[in-house]
Amino acid sequence: MQENKLKSYLPHEYSRGSYDNSSFYKKMFVDDVATGIIPIRLNKNEDTIKITIDADEKDLKLVASILNSFNAYSDTYDIDELVQYAIESIARDISWYGDAIYEIYEVHNSDEKQIRFISLLPDKFFDFKFFYIQLPPKNKDKKLLPKFIANKSLWKISIPKNLQNIYSYKRILSSIDKFDSLMPKAFKDNLYNGNNNYYNYDSKKYREKQFLYVNDLTSEWGWSQRSMSDELTTEFYKNYKYIKFNLSQAIFREHIINELNSLFKRLNLKTFIKLEGLPTSKDYEQHIEKYISNDIGYDNVFDVAYGISTIN
Repeated sequence: MQENKLKSYLPHEYSRGSYDNSSFYKKMFVDDVATGIIPIRLNKNEDTIKITIDADEKDLKLVASILNSFNAYSDTYDIDELVQYAIESIARDISWYGDAIYEIYEVHNSDEKQIRFISLLPDKFFDFKFFYIQLPPKNKDKKLLPKFIANKSLWKISIPKNLQNIYSYKRILSSIDKFDSLMPKAFKDNLYNGNNNYYNYDSKKYREKQFLYVNDLTSEWGWSQRSMSDELTTEFYKNYKYIKFNLSQAIFREHIINELNSLFKRLNLKTFIKLEGLPTSKDYEQHIEKYISNDIGYDNVFDVAYGISTIN
């Protein structure tokens, strides 16, 4: 087996803070954006939901090797499962940073070629149109230099632009990450330092302001903050956001599928992926219009959001 040498610094070479160092709100938001990008119903093999992959027979093994790069579960040769795992993995990578970037890595066996995608840290890359510069990790033993990597060696995918009309996704993440707990950081630091002068602190008022601030930041996504403060909203608005968030996930899912299809074209593979049987973003837009006009009642919101039933 002949492997090309990787051109990039890998994530493990960087000294990174752990996932647990991120704020409570950021963890929740990132998890909710990525979770359910492929609904659980698909795992139950329901006839109404199916993955279609149209590929030349000669390209199918190469496509499988690409998709298997994103498979964190186990080696599988079921092409439908590989597509599902790829969409879920890419969604997780993007939702954490706002971008995902991968090195395209070729492996040559004696009788066939494989293409793998290696996940990298997107916040270490700067885009110069025709090439990227990757900042080096700190190394106490020797000084490492930035790497210049041609566009053809990388694949970058980001949050779709039509989910960033109000605030950029990266701004949402950085703003939400400021909330490291359910109390102001300065107040928590005072408690840790033994200052117990907190009698005038109004925790309820703080949580209300925090909820309203995060609600504004994530309004385009329709994020419910896991209904942490139902007393600050109405049932109508909560249900509206429920459908709206499913709309956002549909837009995100369709974007990933479109980008995968563009990637296959870029690699000269005659392959096209299609996911059928789920509500589309256009379906959800119509559901929102019907909900606002009272053609969808409160009792139907859950079923409509998950595509269990439709309202004609």
